[in-house]
Amino acid sequence: MKNNIKSFVLGFFVCAMISATTVYATNSSQIEVYFMKLNYVFNGVEKIPDSTGQGFIYKGTTYVPLRFISESLNKEVSWNGETGTIRVSDNPGEFVLDDLSISDTLSNSIISLGMPKEEVEQKLGKPIDVNFKEIYNYNGLEIFYRDDIVAGLIVKAGENNTNRYRTNKNLGLGNKLSEVLSNYGNGIVDESFNQVAVTYLFSKENDKLIKVGSTEKIKDRLSGAYSVSFSFFDNSNKTISMILIGDFQFAYLTQ
Repeated sequence: MKNNIKSFVLGFFVCAMISATTVYATNSSQIEVYFMKLNYVFNGVEKIPDSTGQGFIYKGTTYVPLRFISESLNKEVSWNGETGTIRVSDNPGEFVLDDLSISDTLSNSIISLGMPKEEVEQKLGKPIDVNFKEIYNYNGLEIFYRDDIVAGLIVKAGENNTNRYRTNKNLGLGNKLSEVLSNYGNGIVDESFNQVAVTYLFSKENDKLIKVGSTEKIKDRLSGAYSVSFSFFDNSNKTISMILIGDFQFAYLTQ
């Protein structure tokens, strides 16, 4: 057991007791540990981490590679180096083009990115208002058109007295941050101005949506890149205050 005594910076390794919540990293400190071979069995199936994922025991506590454990339990892991935050969330699996739509539970209509304006108004009727940014308001569902084609969908709490508009994963105003993370997994988190927002970026490949982790990977694309974003009230449950679904050009350039 006492083989390969090494110094180790305790940073990305945490205890095996993890859940689908946020784990905050503390200041790193240098410790001496004894590396040993650990066997990992998940629901009767043994899995082996790569060579960089050795576990160790320190002061009676077993430490294991977080990413290996999480992904073996079908979780997602992300690391924010600026804030020193590790986030562990449920892995939502595959995303489809229907995730770029909003359903109206009152009219049983589905409004999707790429839909012609004429078809939208056959489903929802004429807009009640058009603002200076040429965003059309259909009784609480705001739509931005580019060349008469839907390029952006917005649902805001200030525009809605009821929760009639929902995403393809059945989330709407009033749902919690924890429910968003459970259904969509990890996203780009913004916690500025005492408000939390989570954004998911996608590229379209073979009629499926592939989630990407940063704007750097798609910022130069004017087609085939999309955003699904949620803002939350600053209350105890962090409930949804706004939903924005749009192509990358609308979501980041509002055009």
